[in-house]
Amino acid sequence: MHEKSDSAFVAPQRAPSIMDNDEAYMAAVERIARRRGIEIVWVNVPRKQLVAQQDDNK
Repeated sequence: MHEKSDSAFVAPQRAPSIMDNDEAYMAAVERIARRRGIEIVWVNVPRKQLVAQQDDNK
């Protein structure tokens, strides 16, 4: 008989990508639109902006 484990499988996190949707921005826009009775249809989904890392080893 198999016993249930108390731990859940957690997928490893991957590095951020410019192809990731900016879900926080989309949620904010959709929340405001709903309050105003506007329906949003995303044609070009906003993507996250990656911040360039500076090399401090000069």
